[in-house]
Amino acid sequence: VYRSGTPYTGLAAPVRTQRVPGAPPEEIRVDFMYQPLRAADGEVNGIFALAVDVTERERALEHLQESEARFRLLADNAPVM
Repeated sequence: VYRSGTPYTGLAAPVRTQRVPGAPPEEIRVDFMYQPLRAADGEVNGIFALAVDVTERERALEHLQESEARFRLLADNAPVM
C-alpha cells in the first residue's frame, strides 16, 4: 500500500490474536482496509488501517449454510406426493 498507493481490503481474513493477557491465542475473522494517506504533494506518507471483528457474523453464516444444506438434503430425499 505504501509503495503502490493502492488501497487494500480483506474480507473475513483469519487472524490469530490473544485478546486477554495470559489466555491462549485464538483465531478470529476480520474485515480490514489499508488506505494510503497522502501529503499535499500527493506522495504517500502513511497508511490508515481499519479492522472490524466479524467472527460472530461468519459463524452465523456458517450455521445458516449448514442448516440450508440439511434442509436441501431432506427436501431432495422426501417422498413426492
